Formats: sequence, structure tokens, C-alpha cells
Amino acid sequence: MRSAELLACLLIAAPLAAQTAATQTPAAPSGWQWRLDTPGRIANAPNAAATDSTFRFENMAPGWHVTMGPGGFLYDTAHTASGRFAVQAEMILFPSSTNDEFGLFIGGRDSGPGGESVSWFVVRRDGQAGVFAFSDGQMRPVSDWAPREGIKPPAADGTARTVVRVLAEPDSVRYFVDGTRVGAWPRSALPVDGVYGFRIGRGTNMHITNLDITRRHAPYPARR
Repeated sequence: MRSAELLACLLIAAPLAAQTAATQTPAAPSGWQWRLDTPGRIANAPNAAATDSTFRFENMAPGWHVTMGPGGFLYDTAHTASGRFAVQAEMILFPSSTNDEFGLFIGGRDSGPGGESVSWFVVRRDGQAGVFAFSDGQMRPVSDWAPREGIKPPAADGTARTVVRVLAEPDSVRYFVDGTRVGAWPRSALPVDGVYGFRIGRGTNMHITNLDITRRHAPYPARR
């Protein structure tokens, strides 16, 4: 299905789902958890709008629909990656006033207070991308916000289809947006092994069609 057709289906399906499920509150996707930037709770009741302290996260085939109030990380702890791997997601941004980020995170770990670590690879509707990491109790930019070639601007109706991919190799981590490499950094520069999932910023309304992982088993050239 082409992205334009998918988008049309989603725009139709959302209000229909609200009408037919007037007495049901969709549950959060099974197994998924979240860590928000500010206190908040999930609110999937029909017609409930996201607020500064609530957000929506629900199954909507194909994939999930997310409307954030506060920003945060969405993940299933069963989804982990280490060694050589690639993580990819197709994300369809809906019109909104926010310019907050969306994308992927890898390297999620939580070994108690002060022991958390995570790296996130994100893009904004203004065509800028960035890479950030949290470890040792501090957040730091690995690659701060900057315009990047190859990032497609939103369509005239405000929607944007973006494919975000993170490739972890033994010596580096590489970030791709819509097939164009945004950058590469030494693997030692950021957390890599651990839980992976979505990083979605405040006020962002989007549909995510997939979250795929490829484990790479072929021999890697030895360093000289």
C-alpha cells in the first residue's frame, strides 16, 4: 500500500474507530511501556485528546497511533539488540503545531538510580536532525540539531512520511533518514546495546507503521 493510500485509510479509520468503540477504552499495546519527560498517564478513551499530562498510544493496523502530550520513550523490554544490528521504522507525521522530535532510540538500560543509559536518533518537521545520549546522569548532544540533506519537507497538507534507520556496526553507529546517511559516530561515543524503541516529542501526532530489526551475522572486516 502506498503511503498516500495508507494515510487516507488512517484518517478515515480513526473517527470510525471512535464511533464504534464508544463504550470501550483501547488498551495500550500489549507489553509496551513508557518513560515520559514529565509526569503523565495514558488516556486512550474514545475522543480523549492528549493534554500536557496525558497521551494516546494504541494499536491501529498496520502499526500504532501515537499522540503525545508530554514527550517520552515508548518501548517493550522484550525488544533488545546488541552486536551488529539495524533498527528501522516508518513514521507518518500528522499536521500539528509542534516542531518536536520523533525517531528511534537504542541502548536503553536501567540499572538503578543514576545507572540509566540511552541514545536517540531523531528528526523534526523543520528538516533538522540530531543525536543525543543519556548516561552517567547527564544528557549530552552527540550531534546537535542541524539541517540535513535528504530529509523530505512535509507535504502541502502538513503530513510527512519518514523512514528512520539506525545501523550499529562493531566500530560505528550510523544514522539514516529516508535512505540518506545523516552521520556516523564511534560506537564508543554513545550507548548502543540494550532496549530499542521510539522517541517521540511533546505534542507530536503520528502513525508508526512498523518497527523492524535486522541482526547482521556476516563477518565484519578486521581492523588493521
